[in-house]
Amino acid sequence: MTHLCCRRTGRRGWNIPGDSPHPRALAAAIHDLGRLGVPFSNDDLLPYAKLAASVAHLDLEHLGDIDQAEQQAERAAIVILPLEPVLALLRRLAQEGELRRSAQGTEQGE
Repeated sequence: MTHLCCRRTGRRGWNIPGDSPHPRALAAAIHDLGRLGVPFSNDDLLPYAKLAASVAHLDLEHLGDIDQAEQQAERAAIVILPLEPVLALLRRLAQEGELRRSAQGTEQGE
């Protein structure tokens, strides 16, 4: 089970190791969306991939100038993993703001 976007991550400039579990996990999650009646095409996913690349760049900036992979992994666990809930909450706040703005625009247009 491979989603088209998983096969095209190279287009984003991502160099994903062949043994990475993440492309398979992404394909499974996209497959599950389809089974739930929420199809998510390659075109739907690519803007999210672009934003994810920007977030990944910021994440790595927080790791500092660490050269050794083991130290990078340790620092990532300390810095990046606890940041996940913060990023999810920022996204939800942005969604609430967008929904409110959209609703206000609809009310003003009536």
